[in-house]
Amino acid sequence: MNDHRPTRTLASPAVRTEGRPILRVLGTEITALDEIQRQAEADLGIEVSFERLDFLSAQRKAATEPHAFDVYDQCFHNLDIVWFWRAIQPIELHRIELWDEVTDLTRTGRIGPNASFGHGDAPVTKLYVQPSHSLGAAPTHLISMLPTVHNLDSFAYRPDAVGGDGERASSWGALLDERFHGRA
Repeated sequence: MNDHRPTRTLASPAVRTEGRPILRVLGTEITALDEIQRQAEADLGIEVSFERLDFLSAQRKAATEPHAFDVYDQCFHNLDIVWFWRAIQPIELHRIELWDEVTDLTRTGRIGPNASFGHGDAPVTKLYVQPSHSLGAAPTHLISMLPTVHNLDSFAYRPDAVGGDGERASSWGALLDERFHGRA
Protein backbone atom coordinates (compact mmCIF):
# COMPACT_ATOMS: atom_id res chain seq x y z
CA MET A 1 0.00 0.00 0.00
CA ASN A 2 1.22 3.49 -0.84
CA ASP A 3 2.24 5.64 2.12
CA HIS A 4 1.54 8.91 0.23
CA ARG A 5 5.24 9.69 -0.04
CA PRO A 6 6.49 10.51 -3.54
CA THR A 7 8.75 7.83 -4.91
CA ARG A 8 11.97 8.38 -6.82
CA THR A 9 11.69 5.15 -8.82
CA LEU A 10 8.81 3.62 -10.71
CA ALA A 11 7.26 0.48 -9.28
CA SER A 12 6.74 -2.62 -11.37
CA PRO A 13 4.90 -3.18 -13.70
CA ALA A 14 5.31 0.45 -14.79
CA VAL A 15 9.00 -0.06 -15.63
CA ARG A 16 9.66 -1.56 -19.06
CA THR A 17 13.12 -2.39 -20.25
CA GLU A 18 12.34 -3.21 -23.88
CA GLY A 19 10.09 -1.86 -26.61
CA ARG A 20 8.07 1.32 -26.63
CA PRO A 21 7.08 2.50 -23.12
CA ILE A 22 3.39 2.31 -22.24
CA LEU A 23 1.62 4.87 -20.06
CA ARG A 24 -1.47 3.21 -18.53
CA VAL A 25 -4.27 5.70 -17.84
CA LEU A 26 -7.32 4.65 -15.79
CA GLY A 27 -10.33 6.92 -16.18
CA THR A 28 -13.74 7.45 -17.77
CA GLU A 29 -15.06 8.33 -21.23
CA ILE A 30 -15.42 11.96 -20.20
CA THR A 31 -11.74 12.86 -20.54
CA ALA A 32 -10.08 9.72 -21.95
CA LEU A 33 -10.72 10.81 -25.51
CA ASP A 34 -9.21 9.17 -28.60
CA GLU A 35 -7.94 12.55 -29.85
CA ILE A 36 -6.03 13.15 -26.61
CA GLN A 37 -4.59 9.64 -26.72
CA ARG A 38 -3.34 10.04 -30.31
CA GLN A 39 -1.83 13.48 -29.63
CA ALA A 40 -0.13 12.32 -26.41
CA GLU A 41 1.41 9.37 -28.26
CA ALA A 42 2.66 11.67 -31.03
CA ASP A 43 4.02 14.29 -28.62
CA LEU A 44 5.60 11.89 -26.12
CA GLY A 45 6.77 9.11 -28.43
CA ILE A 46 5.25 6.45 -26.19
CA GLU A 47 2.15 4.29 -26.24
CA VAL A 48 -0.77 5.60 -24.18
CA SER A 49 -3.28 2.99 -23.09
CA PHE A 50 -6.65 4.27 -21.83
CA GLU A 51 -8.85 2.04 -19.70
CA ARG A 52 -12.28 3.66 -19.78
CA LEU A 53 -14.70 2.62 -17.03
CA ASP A 54 -17.79 4.12 -15.43
CA PHE A 55 -17.17 6.31 -12.35
CA LEU A 56 -17.69 3.66 -9.69
CA SER A 57 -15.79 0.93 -11.53
CA ALA A 58 -12.82 3.25 -12.12
CA GLN A 59 -12.83 4.29 -8.47
CA ARG A 60 -13.06 0.68 -7.31
CA LYS A 61 -10.22 -0.42 -9.57
CA ALA A 62 -8.04 2.51 -8.51
CA ALA A 63 -8.58 1.72 -4.83
CA THR A 64 -8.17 -2.05 -5.08
CA GLU A 65 -5.60 -2.36 -7.89
CA PRO A 66 -3.23 0.61 -7.54
CA HIS A 67 -0.49 -1.15 -9.52
CA ALA A 68 -2.79 -1.55 -12.55
CA PHE A 69 -2.36 2.06 -13.72
CA ASP A 70 0.23 4.82 -13.99
CA VAL A 71 -2.17 7.78 -14.18
CA TYR A 72 -5.61 8.01 -12.57
CA ASP A 73 -7.90 10.48 -14.35
CA GLN A 74 -11.07 10.87 -12.34
CA CYS A 75 -13.40 13.43 -10.78
CA PHE A 76 -12.30 15.09 -7.57
CA HIS A 77 -15.39 13.91 -5.71
CA ASN A 78 -14.06 10.35 -6.20
CA LEU A 79 -10.72 11.21 -4.62
CA ASP A 80 -11.65 10.49 -1.00
CA ILE A 81 -11.71 6.71 -1.37
CA VAL A 82 -8.54 6.30 -3.44
CA TRP A 83 -6.67 8.71 -1.17
CA PHE A 84 -7.89 6.92 1.96
CA TRP A 85 -6.67 3.58 0.57
CA ARG A 86 -3.37 5.19 -0.43
CA ALA A 87 -3.84 4.11 -4.01
CA ILE A 88 -2.29 7.28 -5.43
CA GLN A 89 0.81 9.30 -4.60
CA PRO A 90 1.05 13.05 -4.13
CA ILE A 91 2.55 15.17 -6.89
CA GLU A 92 5.47 17.44 -6.03
CA LEU A 93 4.68 20.92 -7.34
CA HIS A 94 8.27 21.61 -8.40
CA ARG A 95 7.81 18.86 -11.03
CA ILE A 96 5.03 20.85 -12.73
CA GLU A 97 7.06 23.43 -14.65
CA LEU A 98 4.03 25.52 -15.61
CA TRP A 99 2.28 25.45 -12.21
CA ASP A 100 2.27 29.27 -12.12
CA GLU A 101 0.18 29.21 -15.30
CA VAL A 102 -2.52 26.96 -13.81
CA THR A 103 -5.69 29.01 -13.32
CA ASP A 104 -6.68 30.62 -10.05
CA LEU A 105 -9.88 28.56 -10.14
CA THR A 106 -7.77 25.42 -9.86
CA ARG A 107 -5.15 26.70 -7.40
CA THR A 108 -7.36 28.80 -5.08
CA GLY A 109 -10.97 27.86 -5.84
CA ARG A 110 -11.71 31.40 -7.06
CA ILE A 111 -11.66 32.88 -10.55
CA GLY A 112 -9.96 36.04 -9.28
CA PRO A 113 -8.78 37.72 -6.08
CA ASN A 114 -12.14 39.41 -5.41
CA ALA A 115 -14.35 36.47 -6.37
CA SER A 116 -16.26 34.54 -3.75
CA PHE A 117 -15.51 30.89 -3.09
CA GLY A 118 -17.79 28.65 -5.15
CA HIS A 119 -20.42 26.28 -3.86
CA GLY A 120 -20.44 22.55 -4.35
CA ASP A 121 -17.58 20.09 -4.46
CA ALA A 122 -14.73 22.51 -5.20
CA PRO A 123 -11.57 20.58 -6.16
CA VAL A 124 -9.35 23.00 -4.22
CA THR A 125 -10.76 21.63 -0.93
CA LYS A 126 -8.94 18.36 -1.70
CA LEU A 127 -6.06 19.69 -3.78
CA TYR A 128 -3.19 20.19 -1.35
CA VAL A 129 -1.62 17.42 0.74
CA GLN A 130 -1.39 18.71 4.29
CA PRO A 131 1.49 17.85 6.68
CA SER A 132 -0.80 15.24 8.31
CA HIS A 133 -1.29 13.64 4.83
CA SER A 134 -4.93 14.74 4.85
CA LEU A 135 -6.24 16.81 1.94
CA GLY A 136 -7.20 20.47 2.15
CA ALA A 137 -7.20 23.90 0.50
CA ALA A 138 -4.15 25.30 2.34
CA PRO A 139 -1.32 25.46 -0.23
CA THR A 140 1.65 23.12 0.32
CA HIS A 141 4.39 21.76 -1.96
CA LEU A 142 2.34 18.61 -2.70
CA ILE A 143 -0.97 18.15 -4.52
CA SER A 144 -3.28 15.13 -4.69
CA MET A 145 -4.30 15.53 -8.34
CA LEU A 146 -4.22 18.18 -11.02
CA PRO A 147 -7.71 19.37 -11.99
CA THR A 148 -7.97 19.48 -15.77
CA VAL A 149 -11.70 19.87 -16.42
CA HIS A 150 -14.30 22.01 -14.66
CA ASN A 151 -17.69 20.59 -15.60
CA LEU A 152 -21.01 22.39 -15.53
CA ASP A 153 -23.85 19.95 -15.85
CA SER A 154 -26.50 21.85 -13.94
CA PHE A 155 -27.24 25.42 -13.04
CA ALA A 156 -28.93 27.46 -10.36
CA TYR A 157 -30.47 30.88 -10.43
CA ARG A 158 -31.27 33.64 -8.00
CA PRO A 159 -35.03 34.27 -7.97
CA ASP A 160 -34.46 37.99 -7.38
CA ALA A 161 -32.29 38.18 -10.53
CA VAL A 162 -35.00 36.71 -12.77
CA GLY A 163 -37.78 38.91 -11.42
CA GLY A 164 -39.55 36.04 -9.68
CA ASP A 165 -40.00 34.25 -13.01
CA GLY A 166 -38.49 30.96 -11.87
CA GLU A 167 -40.80 28.97 -14.12
CA ARG A 168 -39.03 30.35 -17.21
CA ALA A 169 -35.58 29.73 -15.67
CA SER A 170 -36.10 25.99 -15.28
CA SER A 171 -34.13 24.80 -18.32
CA TRP A 172 -30.91 25.48 -20.22
CA GLY A 173 -33.05 27.46 -22.66
CA ALA A 174 -33.29 30.22 -20.05
CA LEU A 175 -29.67 31.10 -20.80
CA LEU A 176 -30.83 32.24 -24.25
CA ASP A 177 -34.12 33.85 -23.19
CA GLU A 178 -34.14 37.58 -24.06
CA ARG A 179 -35.99 38.37 -20.81
CA PHE A 180 -32.90 37.30 -18.88
CA HIS A 181 -30.42 39.13 -21.14
CA GLY A 182 -27.54 40.49 -19.07
CA ARG A 183 -28.50 38.39 -16.06
CA ALA A 184 -27.39 34.92 -17.17
